[in-house]
Amino acid sequence: SLELISSWDRRRSSASLRAPVWEPRRGAAQGRSRPRGRPLPIASTSMGSGFQHSGSSWREWAAADRGDEVNALVTELSLEVRQKVLIDLERMSSIFSGIKSLSDKAFVTFQRTCDTSAPRLIEALDARDWTQVHNLAHRLKGASGYIAGERVNEAAKKLQKCAAKLMPMDEVVNVAAAASAFAAEADAREEQIPSLSEPMPTPEVAEALLKVLLMHLDELVVHIEKCHLNV
Repeated sequence: SLELISSWDRRRSSASLRAPVWEPRRGAAQGRSRPRGRPLPIASTSMGSGFQHSGSSWREWAAADRGDEVNALVTELSLEVRQKVLIDLERMSSIFSGIKSLSDKAFVTFQRTCDTSAPRLIEALDARDWTQVHNLAHRLKGASGYIAGERVNEAAKKLQKCAAKLMPMDEVVNVAAAASAFAAEADAREEQIPSLSEPMPTPEVAEALLKVLLMHLDELVVHIEKCHLNV
């Protein structure tokens, strides 16, 4: 009996020596999924056009070459967006009653929304998650509208509409109310500009629209920092 216990102890001791120092599930209750002292790997996602955004900013994605087809679409799709003013100062003044502290606070909130939503938009596009693209474009549309950022607002509308048409039918049902409201939207505040013929929605068109959106997003954020927040 003693020999059996001793033999079992030796086997258990030998197994413990061979066991790894760190077990994947250990520490899960404390919110740790990796051993302390080891850096987390940097997520790397490959876009359809070959761009690797490993920890890079959404500005770098917007500035990267998207290929001949998408670049041509960007040129075409940006024409209507560029007819809008960057910021409608009169409407912005009306929104905030001319109170600079209120507009400054809104600008800072808008910047934070950009920093969180823009990278997620890139990831959603790469995953062809059109519901997420639709929702994030809607968020940027609302955020830019609140500060009277007309170009970003228009670009976000176009991307949201494209994503809605690319969604599978079972997902369209879940956002039917929002999609219907978007399609029926008639904003009397905006200058009426004849719509150019838009290409049929495809992943390439969505990628081009996202590039247009991010280009004007960068333009708006830089303008806000220099002209309104004096950064």
